[in-house]
Amino acid sequence: MVKCLLSALLITTVARADEGRFLTLTTPLGKTNTVQIPDSAVVEVVTLSPVASGLSGAQLWVLKDDLEFYLNKSEFIQGPCALKLTTKAGWGFCTLRLLSSTTAPDKTIVIPAGQGAAVTLQCSSNLVDWVTTTNGTYANVPSMKFFRIYSEKLP
Repeated sequence: MVKCLLSALLITTVARADEGRFLTLTTPLGKTNTVQIPDSAVVEVVTLSPVASGLSGAQLWVLKDDLEFYLNKSEFIQGPCALKLTTKAGWGFCTLRLLSSTTAPDKTIVIPAGQGAAVTLQCSSNLVDWVTTTNGTYANVPSMKFFRIYSEKLP
């Protein structure tokens, strides 16, 4: 039953979300599934797992700039490149999040000539309460952190 369902998913499945597009690749033992990533995209590996319980060995290979290496879960890569899913045992799948590497005009702060603004970096743990913070490295944070850039027009 599982093999029939997965063979129908062997070709790439794509869904849209606000944070980017999600792409799921599947492949059975002895096969590969390859997708081309354009230079306008950044890819994050969201999941990388075998489908059958107890089987391991799914690898996501990157072909970029005449090099071949593999990505792990939670790693990123900038296109252009090709991503190739392979398995050493059983069926495997991975889910990728594709993000645009270009900055959207509606997501930027523009200060027109002759005007001014106070620009600050803010941090929140709940997306409701925001506090001013500093640029820097945030390691081993006790809870999830969200960041935004806030601007206030000067009089």
